[in-house]
Amino acid sequence: MDQTTKITNRVLRKRRNSMIATIVCLSIVGVLILTTVLLAVIPINTGARFSSAPDSIHLQIGSTHYYVEKDNEATRDDYNKVWNAYLASGNPTVISTIFGGYAGKGMVAEHSNSTTSFSSLESDDTAFVIEFYWKDRQTMVNGNGSTFTYMAGNTEVTTPTTFFEAHFVVTNENVVQDSKILLRTTDTQSGTQFSYTGVANYYGLYNILNQMVEDDKFVPGS
Repeated sequence: MDQTTKITNRVLRKRRNSMIATIVCLSIVGVLILTTVLLAVIPINTGARFSSAPDSIHLQIGSTHYYVEKDNEATRDDYNKVWNAYLASGNPTVISTIFGGYAGKGMVAEHSNSTTSFSSLESDDTAFVIEFYWKDRQTMVNGNGSTFTYMAGNTEVTTPTTFFEAHFVVTNENVVQDSKILLRTTDTQSGTQFSYTGVANYYGLYNILNQMVEDDKFVPGS
């Protein structure tokens, strides 16, 4: 083999190796881009979820309020706006949870030895109080869907805890944060020891509610 042929073969090998390296690098970059895109669009559930949609929703800000019902034609559209915005508030993308510092967080069912009053939610006239109502009782579950149990003293209570109302506050803060939702378990109670905590951003929901206020759908009353 003459010298020219050796040089030619050496150049061809270098080009082939360079091409293989380029293809490998482009493949890796492509996978990273695809992964980033998927993480940016795939949602993950971090908010409190219920086994069924509420039958009606009571919306209140200050001394004004607005009732919307799922089966009432007059308020059904507003009901759907509120309910869908609530679901979206606790449904960020995977990449948002990573960079937001709340990856791995989600709904937590809780029991407290102290009682929290429902009226404590109404202290801020610039925030909305939302109350979900169900005709049929809902069963408390953990974030993984298992039945919620809790300790009463030294005894574990394994009997399912049921509720029929859920109360929480919506502010105009455009931030992702822990949201505590108080659960009413008996007809006579003014407060509760049971709650859900979820990670959510209610800013979109707040804007929808505020638009309803501007449209004069909220009326004075309790």
